[in-house]
Amino acid sequence: MQDLTRLALVGTANVPTDVAASAAVAALLPDASAAATTPINREQRLLWQAGSEALYRSAGRLPERLPLPPPAAPETWAELPAALRRWLSLSRLLELEAIAPWMVERLRAHRRRLPAELLPTVLAEPRTRAIWWPVLGERGRWLAAQHPDWQAALRKLANPDQALDDAAERQRIFDEASLPDRCAALTRQRHIDPALARQWLAAALPAEKAEPRLALVQTLTHQLSADDEPLLESLLADRSQAVRQAAAGLLARLPTSACAQRLAARADACLRWTAAAPTSGGLLGSVSRLLGSNAPQLTVEPPSAIDKSWERDGIAATPPAASYGGAIREGERAFWLRQVLALVPPARWSQQAQANPAQLLPLLQASEWADALLPGLAQAASHFADSDWASALLDLAYAHKNNAKDHCDVLWATLNAEARQRHVIAQLEADQLGRALQGLRAYTEPWPSALTQRVAEAASGAGWGLDKFMQLGNTSAAHEQWGLRIELLNLAALRAADADLPTLALALQRCHSATETALAAAQTQSGIVWHLRQAAKQTDLIQTHLRAKQQFIKELPL
Repeated sequence: MQDLTRLALVGTANVPTDVAASAAVAALLPDASAAATTPINREQRLLWQAGSEALYRSAGRLPERLPLPPPAAPETWAELPAALRRWLSLSRLLELEAIAPWMVERLRAHRRRLPAELLPTVLAEPRTRAIWWPVLGERGRWLAAQHPDWQAALRKLANPDQALDDAAERQRIFDEASLPDRCAALTRQRHIDPALARQWLAAALPAEKAEPRLALVQTLTHQLSADDEPLLESLLADRSQAVRQAAAGLLARLPTSACAQRLAARADACLRWTAAAPTSGGLLGSVSRLLGSNAPQLTVEPPSAIDKSWERDGIAATPPAASYGGAIREGERAFWLRQVLALVPPARWSQQAQANPAQLLPLLQASEWADALLPGLAQAASHFADSDWASALLDLAYAHKNNAKDHCDVLWATLNAEARQRHVIAQLEADQLGRALQGLRAYTEPWPSALTQRVAEAASGAGWGLDKFMQLGNTSAAHEQWGLRIELLNLAALRAADADLPTLALALQRCHSATETALAAAQTQSGIVWHLRQAAKQTDLIQTHLRAKQQFIKELPL
């Protein structure tokens, strides 16, 4: 075959003779002579010969004899109960994907494993393998060991950061690997030895482009301390604005840093509070409080110009162009004011004015510079994790629809658990389901029972049924309302505590029944019928998820 390959590469026009074929193959080749009935040219003969030789060799090759692998180790976990097998059939693995991590944790707690017939399907599909690998059992791990790709995937799933445990390998990854892996290695090193990680970073940054520099600098968020100030201060001279801003944001979190003090001084020049004078008792004090004449006083003076020292501290000089959709470009003074406020802890203003955020925000809202003040404070509340200011800003954003509403997602994420629950329930009671969903998505832990109860009531309330559809008409508003209620129920099925699932199941049954009733009554209105059918399908799936979870709870109680 090597001679045939060489002839094909050189070309038959450059070699006068053909490669001799083996006797067995030569007898099968078409005649290339001029006397043949259907002669073929040399190029055709070469292709015929190569194909025939390859087929001849393949047909004659004996299979390689390999020793059988040792059998799987005896199972140490029992198989899942028979009553649960129907929920983990081949056809339902993807249908129940949303609650699969919950199922896996339940099985692990009871030391139960998947049925053997599911193992090839689970291992062959990366998506299912990533979820179900902890409950494969000994046979599943044995089967994975027979397939190099499966075995490598399971090793990585079992210990995704295994390579980072070794100091030398951690250094090698930081020096040579992809940017995400380098950031992971640097983050791990920050938790082990922050000073050494800082040395790695300082040595590597000069040779990096802007995007990697930014990603690597952001790892300093982990174990941030005053020891990082010299490096971060030097990065304020970086040629990339994004890197300068990242460094300034980190320095702002170090209250004793020179940068934080410079930013605070600039903010104090822009925003000046005068605390309210102590009120006297009696009638005069009551009148003063009633008229608000003794409230804190606010003076706003945005910067009229900035110099290079501001830019060095992460304050961009030029506002971005107007966004798509015709939004008005932000003025320079407002742009500078917003950026400065975003880098100063908002608790500073509470201390200066000797008042809480709820008392100060109406004054900020009334200012002619409110469009810069409120977004800046929202960014600051998020940056410095100030739940009190985030709570008050959410109240104001929803009450007055000011431009702080653009930051509601980060404000929800900043709230502590008590404030978040209070805000969600308030939005549910006001039938503001979209806003409530913003807050509910910020939960990473199971919902409190009181919250699940309110969600169930809101989702199965007056919004379900044909009457609501007829009131809104076949409009996007009607479809959005139904979609929001279904999303609420779906999220509740995933996040509600186990003890609250019966309550949720009853609410879901009411919703499903109302949907079916509305569907039967709206057969002549095609647009409405289509959306109702989609709602019925979605509630069917959510009911399936709830039934599966309830069956697991019954068979595998904790």
